[in-house]
This record gives sequence, C-alpha cells and structure tokens, in this order.
Amino acid sequence: MTETSLSLRLADHRPEPVEGALPNVDKWVAASGLQKACRRNNVAEALRCARLLVVADPPRLWRRVAVIAMEDVGVAGFHAVADAIFASRSKVWRDAHEGDWHVVSYLVPRLCAAAKCRAADDLAGEAAFHPDFRESRAELACATDATLCDVVADATQPL
Repeated sequence: MTETSLSLRLADHRPEPVEGALPNVDKWVAASGLQKACRRNNVAEALRCARLLVVADPPRLWRRVAVIAMEDVGVAGFHAVADAIFASRSKVWRDAHEGDWHVVSYLVPRLCAAAKCRAADDLAGEAAFHPDFRESRAELACATDATLCDVVADATQPL
C-alpha cells in the first residue's frame, strides 16, 4: 500500500527550488543538520542539508532519513515513517520516481511537519543498555528471526 500511495503522491509533487546557498559544511555536519532541522520543523534548512547530501553522499542521506523517521517521528507520524523507510530502501525505486532529489524533497517537509515521538528511540536505548536486560540481550542476540517474532508476539511476556 505504501508504494502505490507514495508513487501517486510523488507524481503530483513539484519540488520547490532550494532557497539560499547550500551549506558550506562536510557531509557529516550536513547529515546532523538535516536531523536537527527536521526536529525543529525548519523545512528550508532541512532541504538545504538534504540537497548537499544528494550531491555529496546519497547513501548517507537515505540512512539519515530512515534514522530521522524512526528516532524522531516514530509512532506519532506512522505514515510519514512508513513512506520514509520504504523510499530509503531502494535506489531503483527512487530512480523510477524522478530520482533522489524528487523523493527526498517530498519526504523532508513531511518529516519536519510530523508530530514527534522519541519513545521508540528511548525504548531502544533502555533495551540496549539497561543492566536489568543484560541476560535477555545475551540470550536474544543468538535467536533466530522466527524466535524473535514469537517473543514480540507473546502478549504474556513483559515488554
């Protein structure tokens, strides 16, 4: 469903020109700037950083878009997250939809405007580092995907 609806929305999308000069920074600072601008709903700055990354390091751009979607938007903007994750996974798909800039110039304003919820990121941090979960981390690190799915689906188990 995401692919079809996103394809239709992209067909109607006409990117605005990026206002102002591209930031005179390296790609690491641009990636950080993109995330900070999305958190602050600063669309113009986010698009300038995204434009620099489209030119300097497209794979880094798409990794960062996925991170922003999961860490900053999360469950508060489920549809924006689904679109961002879907688009970030396939260069072939993005190329078939007028390329990286066309797709990211549609997604970035959506990520900026989306309600933000960092709960998933907070939960991941707790799961990864809290000492009470050390034994579970060691046990689940070697589990198969099927076992992990069973654990997640078992409502009788604690979160």
